[in-house]
Amino acid sequence: MAADPSEVNRVRLVPVAEAHQEVSRSIDEDLARAHAKFAAAIVGDLNNFETLKSATFSYIAEGFEIHASHHVTLLADYDSIAGWYESFLEKLASDSLKDAEVRVGPWPPMVADQFMHALRGYLIGRRSHWKAEAISHTRKLEALMREQGLTNEVTPLRAPATELSDPARAVMDKDQRARMLAEYKKAAGNPSNKKIYEAKNSGVHKPEFYDWLNGKLDPDSAPAINFERFLKLKKPPIPRQSKD
Repeated sequence: MAADPSEVNRVRLVPVAEAHQEVSRSIDEDLARAHAKFAAAIVGDLNNFETLKSATFSYIAEGFEIHASHHVTLLADYDSIAGWYESFLEKLASDSLKDAEVRVGPWPPMVADQFMHALRGYLIGRRSHWKAEAISHTRKLEALMREQGLTNEVTPLRAPATELSDPARAVMDKDQRARMLAEYKKAAGNPSNKKIYEAKNSGVHKPEFYDWLNGKLDPDSAPAINFERFLKLKKPPIPRQSKD
């Protein structure tokens, strides 16, 4: 459930680390619920492409809303909006589009283009919406603090992290990554490493593939997150189109 920034009393005047931890846990919980809803929607009707499109759009949109709504509660004053929240929304939208591009990669080109066009328009509008919510939130918060004679100590020292990730994902050691890859190969017809890192739906290229396998790829990077999602879905690799 996305946070409600209109509930000013929900904002607690606590140290930065505690505030970030509380928001992070709330985001993890909400993302897990969103992912469960998405999985139930597509598993329940695997042969309906319209269901897949609708569920994918809703899942990506909900992820954006969850991050935007919870992080707005970290704003301590109006200056924080320009200080970090606007750039946070910009990167959040960019990460959402990157996630979408990976998901629609196997789709028919015309359908994928229409989907991405609609998502870009949605995210442009929602960035404006959350900036307006941020202005309203900080105005109410500053008024409340003046009334109570409080000093806010929740101001973030830097913009929060914006990388989107699977809420059920945990950082794995080398043996766990090897087992994950082996399980994927067994379920997907035993494709070679080459077929996997050359596939357009794997989310990685050869250097990233081996960096991931050897534990050198940042586990919070988009390639690592997308590749692990690909392995969990256990779908066969789809060859990239030739440039010739």
